[in-house]
Amino acid sequence: MRSNVKSEQIKMTAAFLSNLSSGSILASLVAPYVGFVTRTAQTRADWRNIVAGCLLGVTIGAILFVEAQCSLAKLEHLHD
Repeated sequence: MRSNVKSEQIKMTAAFLSNLSSGSILASLVAPYVGFVTRTAQTRADWRNIVAGCLLGVTIGAILFVEAQCSLAKLEHLHD
């Protein structure tokens, strides 16, 4: 019984991290576009700063995704 509870906790943690990863990547790519389309972004913004912000968001998302995969790998060790 305890093994099942721990397994579900690991799955839920992995799902949370995966969803957070997807949201981070999506927000970092869509937010600058929406800002320029709606003209709420600064018109003086340097494109290098925008690209750097996008890359930062994608990198954070990728790290969260890898962490989600690592937490799912714990399931194999749990059942051994």
